[in-house]
Amino acid sequence: MGIAYQTTLADSYTALSRVYSAARQAPQAKEASERALAIVKKLADVYPKVPDYQGNLARGYYHLGNAYRASNHGDKAEEAYQKALGLQEQLAHDLPGSPQFQADLGQTWNNLGLLRRDRKQREGAAAAFHKAAAAWEELLRAHRGEAGFVLGLATSQQNLGNLDRENGEDARAFDAYTRALLALEGLAPQEQRSAPARQALCNALWRRAETLTQMRRSAEAVRDWERALGFAADANRSWFRLQHALALAQAGEHAAATATAEQLAKLGAVSGDWLYSLACVEARAVTAAAADAKLVPEEQRLLAEGYAARGIEFLEKARLAGYFRAPANRAKLKTDRDLAPLRSHPDFEKLLGNETGPR
Repeated sequence: MGIAYQTTLADSYTALSRVYSAARQAPQAKEASERALAIVKKLADVYPKVPDYQGNLARGYYHLGNAYRASNHGDKAEEAYQKALGLQEQLAHDLPGSPQFQADLGQTWNNLGLLRRDRKQREGAAAAFHKAAAAWEELLRAHRGEAGFVLGLATSQQNLGNLDRENGEDARAFDAYTRALLALEGLAPQEQRSAPARQALCNALWRRAETLTQMRRSAEAVRDWERALGFAADANRSWFRLQHALALAQAGEHAAATATAEQLAKLGAVSGDWLYSLACVEARAVTAAAADAKLVPEEQRLLAEGYAARGIEFLEKARLAGYFRAPANRAKLKTDRDLAPLRSHPDFEKLLGNETGPR
């Protein structure tokens, strides 16, 4: 077999591995990656001084690591990623003018971080994500504004933010998401309109909005949800509108929040989960109306009562949809802090007594 044929065959096996991975067929993905690796390893052994073949070998180990990770073979995945990193670090050092090798390094560090996060190795995951970010930052110093490198940096920073949030470190997560957004906002306007950039911007704003809510910075969370909504795909816009409504209510903007909830309630057949979330919007609005200094006490009382009644209606519809048949969902009636303003309503006790849905 000629070299071109072997390279094409290895690429085909790698592509096949990706297809299997996307279809969640982990054993087949692993087999295809192993076949690709066997081909590129032979070429790299025969031509050890050809950087492209060494780079292909490193990518072969990287893809094999992905396949092992997908099939829950953590030790083997770590080993494959480490072999890829060894080759990629040498190539990036020896050939600083070839950005592909540095980009490969950033991708491998990022996926090693994901593997370690899956395995609850928090410190190791953080170290890998920081290494990934450093690789992308080095590339951007030489290739300012390059979209692919910006997206790589933003991904690594978002993964750091996700890791920090999982460990309750909201301030650090906020900083990581902000760094991701700063990188993405540095893209040229036409690049920001690309599908990958829009998705990355949407994700970073969404995650930062959730973090701001946890930090009780509700007004800032509202602004991030508004911006995220502008980047959201059409199929997801209703979900983002719902999150925006929840944030509005939390921030005290009860009229705008409940107006959105009413619009979302008219979208046709909605799930029990959706109805429950609408009830949470109304419940938050109860608290907001009762504390609204722009209203006289009687207006506060009437609005709060109306929101509470509407919240109970949404919960009853969720019950009829069977939402509370699941034990975890039933428990939320008693434990979810969002529902606290509704628990004093006389019909809430009736709901508790008949929570599992129609017989």
